[in-house]
Amino acid sequence: MIAADTAASTGLWGPTLAVGILAAAVGLLTLAVNQVRARKDRQRELFADAFATVTEYREYPFIVRRRDLNGSDKQTIASSLSAVQAQLNQHAARLRVEAPRVGRAYAQLVGATRRVAGAEITRAWDLDPLPADGPMHVRDVDLRELDGVDDAFLREVGDHLAVLPGMRGVQVGGLGRGAGTRTSAAAPSRQLLARHQRRRDSRGP
Repeated sequence: MIAADTAASTGLWGPTLAVGILAAAVGLLTLAVNQVRARKDRQRELFADAFATVTEYREYPFIVRRRDLNGSDKQTIASSLSAVQAQLNQHAARLRVEAPRVGRAYAQLVGATRRVAGAEITRAWDLDPLPADGPMHVRDVDLRELDGVDDAFLREVGDHLAVLPGMRGVQVGGLGRGAGTRTSAAAPSRQLLARHQRRRDSRGP
């Protein structure tokens, strides 16, 4: 009788142990997925801020052209432009550490932006300010040359945030957010591009 009870008790250990291991594995997997998601969300914000700083720098040809006729805001514009330059350097340094491939694409983006938009800023300082009652749109500043480096950076961001490199359409989500919740890894780059396009369109042709 004792032997039978011992055998029955021993037989229960197998399923119980298997259930415990499975529960622990699910818990560890959920924790790992949540950690990855948190890191991706943090990086998504970082990439968005870095791209926004680039687009802010590109506004300065228009800002300089619309400066006060008496030059009273010249120092203010120059100081704010220096602050944006510092932010570009900070983002470039952080991205090199956080995501090297994205960092390299960002360095190319910043370099091209400074070359093209920087030349337009210099030209804007050399031109007379637009009169207060002049046209709303500055039509002789063309930054379309930068579209290619924009796309290259956004593609690199999409690849980095994807589940697997080169699979920007693969979705991330599921565990930890409830059934049916999904976040597209391609969404950040599309959102950044749409934001940039809206800013570009707001300046007029």
